[in-house]
Amino acid sequence: MSGTCRCKAIKSGGERCNARAQKGLEWCWNHDPGRAEERRANASAGGRTRSRRPPDELEGIKSQLRTINAAVLQGSIDRGTGAVLFQGFNTMLRTIEVQRKLDHQAHLEEQVAELAARLEGLKGRGRGAA
Repeated sequence: MSGTCRCKAIKSGGERCNARAQKGLEWCWNHDPGRAEERRANASAGGRTRSRRPPDELEGIKSQLRTINAAVLQGSIDRGTGAVLFQGFNTMLRTIEVQRKLDHQAHLEEQVAELAARLEGLKGRGRGAA
């Protein structure tokens, strides 16, 4: 492998990184100082749900739905008002689902970008060995 293509980083064990540097840079994706914040954000999100808020929010909505349902059945809220309230909750639930899908898509895009960077590093090593 040519010295100009290899990442300039020195790993914690003292050996130089074997990954291929990104095009036009001296660093691979894992050591690029310009991507430190992105790597930190990815690491902090790794292994856990993207957002813990929606389950709590869903529990609150379910509780409110039960309350409204009981009130409609008891007659303290008329059926028309109850129906409009349920339509509003349906809109909130659809919005939560769209946000969940967008979060999941963003997570997958991050994973694809990371895998692409790793693949590029492996390709670089393969060229150097030939």
